[in-house]
Amino acid sequence: MEYKKEFFEEKGEKKIKITAPKLDSVNVEESRDLDRMPILGTKIFEAAEKEEIYELIKKGQPIDLKNKYVKGFSLKEYRKINGIEASEEVCLKDFNAKEAFFDENVDFSHAFFEGNAYFFGAFFEKGAYFCSARFGDEGVNFGRTIFGEGCVNFMLSTFGKGKVTFRQADFGDGLVDFKRVDFGKGDISFAEATFGEGNVNFRGVTFGGDSISFKDVAFWGKDVDFGKANFGQGNVSFNGVDFLDPEGRISFKNLKAQGDWDMRSVQSDIIDFSNSIIHGTVNLTGARIKKLGLINTQLTGRIFINSKELRLGSKNDAINSQESTHIEKAKQFRLLRDNFRNLGQYLDGDKANVQFMKHRIRDESGFTKNASFKKRFLNFPKFLTKWLIFEHLGGNYGTSAPRAIFGMLTWWFVFSLFYLFPFNIKSNAIDLTSLSQLQKFGYAMYHSIITFLTIGYGDIYPGCWQMRLLSGIEGFIGLISISLLAVIIARKLLNT
Repeated sequence: MEYKKEFFEEKGEKKIKITAPKLDSVNVEESRDLDRMPILGTKIFEAAEKEEIYELIKKGQPIDLKNKYVKGFSLKEYRKINGIEASEEVCLKDFNAKEAFFDENVDFSHAFFEGNAYFFGAFFEKGAYFCSARFGDEGVNFGRTIFGEGCVNFMLSTFGKGKVTFRQADFGDGLVDFKRVDFGKGDISFAEATFGEGNVNFRGVTFGGDSISFKDVAFWGKDVDFGKANFGQGNVSFNGVDFLDPEGRISFKNLKAQGDWDMRSVQSDIIDFSNSIIHGTVNLTGARIKKLGLINTQLTGRIFINSKELRLGSKNDAINSQESTHIEKAKQFRLLRDNFRNLGQYLDGDKANVQFMKHRIRDESGFTKNASFKKRFLNFPKFLTKWLIFEHLGGNYGTSAPRAIFGMLTWWFVFSLFYLFPFNIKSNAIDLTSLSQLQKFGYAMYHSIITFLTIGYGDIYPGCWQMRLLSGIEGFIGLISISLLAVIIARKLLNT
């Protein structure tokens, strides 16, 4: 967005009239375009010459740029003019840039802000550089600051003990880099801030305050990286974070989470805690997540979420939709299973355990990308047996009553066929050998059901050692199946 600028003098003072773009040149359907405009219509600023600012810096005097227009301010230029080393710190005393308008690229690299650093409502038309800047123990306020179209770079900056706020700030569409920033001991707030379409880097950041808030932040880009960040023991809020890009992802890889993390109602394609240690609590209640990364995650705390929000049981749940190996998925489901059980969410724990067992069996059977055909072929009978008995005939690893009943009916029917061919069932009352094939099948099913349920009325019995062996095997399977069904029903009743 281009602003029309007209300089003029009034009572001996240089001023500038800045006119915002006409609304018909802005996409008014996108509220973001309007939110990023520091002025609507026309606003008059007092012009501040950068040379005058340099002189105030040199004299160590307070700098007041409130409601002023500043063009071309650069500490790099200031150092060059005064023969100062490029990395030498420059002191800015009580810097007040409330609602100031900074034209062109602004460079505050290696600045030391002594006293307050007040940028509330400021506008940086072409971005801003605060690389390796040091902020004192007073408050730092970038609330409602708009960073325009360029990059925003705070890399390696350090903050003191005071509160730091970027509340409702707009970081534009360029790269936003807070890599290895130390936010000191004060509370941090990015609440209701907006990050544009560029990547956002908080990698290696250290938060030392009691409260870290990213509540209701909107990310328009795809990648947000908090990898190796240290959030200390403070309470962390990502409540209501929204990714406007459907493929947006937020990474918390290789970090240590010790406090209480509020991530309720987060909307993101991917949230990745891989290789991290979670000592505190992470509340993802109500979150809408397509993928949740927990590869090699150590969980000594709690993750509040349920199987419905993770879509457990579907082919595209938050873990199965990852491009990871069976053993990696198995370990993640095992972590979720233990987490659910610790929270008393036993039904959710059952769903996670089913997925854990499925992936573990597939990994043990050589169903991996690097497995040879020979290994898969040799392990296939073992896999097929486990798949048939545990997943389908065994009540889906002891979690599903309907599947357990289906398994019992299947065993009943299969053994009925075994008894029919050859038919050798005896009766004390009648001669069964003269019956039709259909009648024999009826007696075979009758013998099978009383054997499976271990009833044994004594009216019919096996007539040869082969039939007795089969009957013994069926009775044993029946005992296990009945016990399994009883356990499943009891657990359902106790856990609901």
